[in-house]
Amino acid sequence: MRIAKTLRPTRFVAIGALMLQTSIAVAQLGDLVGDPKQGEVLFRERLCYACHGFSGETGVPLRPLLPKEAFIVIVRTPPMRQMPAYSDLSPQQVAHIYAYLESLPSTTPSPDEVPLLNSIVDQARSASRGAD
Repeated sequence: MRIAKTLRPTRFVAIGALMLQTSIAVAQLGDLVGDPKQGEVLFRERLCYACHGFSGETGVPLRPLLPKEAFIVIVRTPPMRQMPAYSDLSPQQVAHIYAYLESLPSTTPSPDEVPLLNSIVDQARSASRGAD
């Protein structure tokens, strides 16, 4: 009840307008088109590879990539303390980094291409057949 008394109808309208404006702004982020070459320069200049590796798949992996809108928001205002905020980068610059990461071929093998994993799966299957 206390909250309802302190929040007047005008505040609800203001909060709703802010939420609408934010959702429109986030939706527009998906329309940005990045240049992989510029993204590579930014990825290296900002030392992103120190935590995410040169392919974006090692250390703290970035791949598979989040949707572009979420990626841009997280890079500029990360929810985790371990990652520095790159709020000085424009959404367009972050879109360039995203395009660069999208352009990289995956270096992660499929599960079928990992011999040790296949051996473990085969052993588990054999053990389960023997238990029948």
